[in-house]
Amino acid sequence: MRTLTPLQRMTRALIALCAVLTLGVAGYMLIEGWDLQRAFFFTVITVTTIGYGDYGLSPRGELFTSVVILGALGVFTFSFGQIVEAVASQDFMRRRMMERTIRSLTDHIVIAGLGRVGRVIAEQLDEAGVAFVVIDPDGARISAALERGWLALEGDATDDTALRRAAIENAQALVCAAPTDNMNIVITLSAHSLQPNLRIITRGENPDAIRKLERAGASKIISPIHTGATRMVDVVLKPHLAELLDCAHSGSQTVEMAEIPIAPGMSEKWHTITECGKAHPTVAFVAVRHADGTMSFRLRPNERLNDGDVLLVAGEQEKVCAMALEAREQRMAA
Repeated sequence: MRTLTPLQRMTRALIALCAVLTLGVAGYMLIEGWDLQRAFFFTVITVTTIGYGDYGLSPRGELFTSVVILGALGVFTFSFGQIVEAVASQDFMRRRMMERTIRSLTDHIVIAGLGRVGRVIAEQLDEAGVAFVVIDPDGARISAALERGWLALEGDATDDTALRRAAIENAQALVCAAPTDNMNIVITLSAHSLQPNLRIITRGENPDAIRKLERAGASKIISPIHTGATRMVDVVLKPHLAELLDCAHSGSQTVEMAEIPIAPGMSEKWHTITECGKAHPTVAFVAVRHADGTMSFRLRPNERLNDGDVLLVAGEQEKVCAMALEAREQRMAA
């Protein structure tokens, strides 16, 4: 049996209502001899069961009115059902399309928790144009996220099913922003068991929870209290450096910092820092994280870049973005 679209259901309901009104008007004009205006008015107040005074109906008119009332009740019941089904079907289809989109994602970010911390993370990823999926058990938060055009799933991130719905197997990272350490521990453990190579960034408050998060498979544990305190000390002791970092983190036009992955094939084009400098003379090269995990600072002009390295750069936002775009195009072409 062919499934009707929401528009087709609404159309059927409207046709049924118009049919009752048309038959009612025609019946009163034929049976009572009324003009069009009076017949239409009486049909409306009859169909809506409002009633309006005594119109002195004939016996046949009273019988016809009873039929109209019964027919109207049936039509209204049918129309209401069609409207509810249309709305439910449209919502169902929208969610199915969203879940289909999520299943097709690769290298996206999964955010577990959409509280104050999770919302800020989602906003910044959205501004950066990075694909992400939000999981939260609060329906109101999910509705607000959907209104903003985010991919969001209502569910408990401690449940493997919710993580699978967010395509955790294809994600590049998971951000655990749940409100309690216990929840973040369970989410980390579940995600690590589903994808052992997943990069997991989580918040942790007390030392005992941080040790458990490390054992559960967290890649990076951030303590908001410790980080906030350290940041305040930096502002006091190193104000100029703090100002520079503020510009980078706020997305200011003054300075931008970025990671440039050296994908296979790129090392032939950018095989040394000198070659990178020729292509992008206004970008400062801060450090290189090599494929084996070591970091190189104070880069020499002949510093070699190999496949799998990550080049950390800083400079004007436009220049840095141009370099990142070139690297992305090179990576896609490889």
